Amino acid sequence: MEAASWGADGILLVSPYYNKPTPEGLLAHYTNVARHVSCPMMLYNVPGRTASMVDANTIVTISQQVPVPFAVKEASGSLDQIMRLRAGLSADVPIYSGDDGLYLPSLALGIHGVVSVASHVVGTEMMEMTELFLRGDIRAAQSLHNDLWPLFKALFVVSNPLPLKWLLSQLHFIRPVVRSPLVMPADNVFASLWAAYLKAKHLSSLSPTKRAQA
Repeated sequence: MEAASWGADGILLVSPYYNKPTPEGLLAHYTNVARHVSCPMMLYNVPGRTASMVDANTIVTISQQVPVPFAVKEASGSLDQIMRLRAGLSADVPIYSGDDGLYLPSLALGIHGVVSVASHVVGTEMMEMTELFLRGDIRAAQSLHNDLWPLFKALFVVSNPLPLKWLLSQLHFIRPVVRSPLVMPADNVFASLWAAYLKAKHLSSLSPTKRAQA
């Protein structure tokens, strides 16, 4: 609510953590926030970090009761959840993948886009994969997805955002500084990440034919 008063263009609301609220509690929480803000709201479902899964039916109910523009960032790792969301939500409620590795298959299920970790370092490649899919060149999109897959996994070799911040520091965008209780591991922890990044950039520079042969 303070963020909205400071002029935020929108708010990303992670599901309440630790207490594992019931669907009724989640509905009350999100609708209460929506009553006090006028900016767009994106519900962020990430049970791996919150220990609180917001079921598709609950999200659909929330979307019907909040008076502000509403979207969903879905990071449960479940394609079934995405299918149920797309079937239940109004067509004007966008769904965004919160998982780079599931982004391409989720596009086939009707999502709108991705809130991406990998795009910080392979943004051009993620855009190309999206455009290939939207043009109907599924095989080429799948090939690029497969090339990026090792990087998607390596970006979580330890808890995000540590790998991403380390990689961005190696590329001279930021300093490798994190806040406690996060601690930046030694560089050797990220050897596989650096190798995956270099390989992904090399493969993405090739033509589709050469990429398939690499």
